[in-house]
Amino acid sequence: DLALEPTERNFWFSAVVKDGEIVSLATAERLLMPTANGHLDLVESTEWKTNEAYTGHGLMSAVLANLNLQIVSDLWKSPNGLPLIYAECNYQSRSDRAGHGVGFTIPSRNLAIPAPQILEQNVLVQDGQEVPEGALRDFTFMYLPLSVINRWYNPDYDN
Repeated sequence: DLALEPTERNFWFSAVVKDGEIVSLATAERLLMPTANGHLDLVESTEWKTNEAYTGHGLMSAVLANLNLQIVSDLWKSPNGLPLIYAECNYQSRSDRAGHGVGFTIPSRNLAIPAPQILEQNVLVQDGQEVPEGALRDFTFMYLPLSVINRWYNPDYDN
């Protein structure tokens, strides 16, 4: 909502439009989580989709780069600090490739606290991909590291 102050926004949308139709889009939603020192802005980058006729042209990377820039620009001066921007990427469609292209990374694995890098059989997705009837999808958890936010999406960066 443009009537809100940037640091109060909870939803972002980015799309590529061709001939008046959306051909690639993504959204992001913010959840404000209380912490011992205040709050943490958790922002899930979600609903990534490119029309099948336009896949393989880098449109999702462009959409995600713009979406990340919107989020960081709005929350750059948030009293909560920089947000934790993350995504659950559908392994079947390899959406993690678009995520990697804009700086998302899979967290490094800490052997002292083992955690799976893939959320196995996480959720049912009906997107036309060839999977057995009723099969759940595997998702890769990715996040946008602060080093990438500062280097690629920093609104104060001066060339």
